[in-house]
Amino acid sequence: MSQGYFSSFNLATHVEDERLHVEQNRSILKQQLKLNDEPAWLNQTHSTFAVNLDKEISRDADAAITSTPGCVAVVLTADCLPVLFTDLEGSVVAVAHAGWRGLLNGVIEATIGKINRPPQQLLCWLGPAISQKNFEVGEEVKQAFADQQIDSQKHFLPGRKGHFQADLYELARDRLKQQQITRIYGGDYCSYGHESLFFSYRRSKKCGRMASMIWIDLT
Repeated sequence: MSQGYFSSFNLATHVEDERLHVEQNRSILKQQLKLNDEPAWLNQTHSTFAVNLDKEISRDADAAITSTPGCVAVVLTADCLPVLFTDLEGSVVAVAHAGWRGLLNGVIEATIGKINRPPQQLLCWLGPAISQKNFEVGEEVKQAFADQQIDSQKHFLPGRKGHFQADLYELARDRLKQQQITRIYGGDYCSYGHESLFFSYRRSKKCGRMASMIWIDLT
């Protein structure tokens, strides 16, 4: 229902879109996916806080975990990386919103810790994010990652003077592997480059947000 900058399926209420249009879009989403409950929309702040939707009331977080069938964990993105988790038994699911700040500060590690399962039992899928080709950052970002792990420099290619092209997908894979998660999938899209499929803040500045969701099916 969204128009203009937010056309057509914006699911975020914080981007100056008409509130009614967002609510209509969310209603369509719920109907089309046959969801019993409203997704647990978060108030995202590029933090590393992960909330357990089964126990905690707060929604001020950038990651969510649930073991309740039908409870939908969700994050909103428009270039940042959505990271989705489940265990092999499908007894717990989680999703994290990982921009470069979240990755650097440990949102993936915080989410895995909250899941509370052996890492060997976890599966991970990397949703649509901006690709290295289109993600320019300053030298301070590269240095911040290098200060934590010197090998991370290989995920930054030189660009224009004083800038680098950062690979969010590979930076996330490194973090996951450090946590002993090896079943890692996805990472095949570019939110910036696939203009007909995805919103991109870097491309459009003013735009909507996409939802990446995971839940345990009731059936």
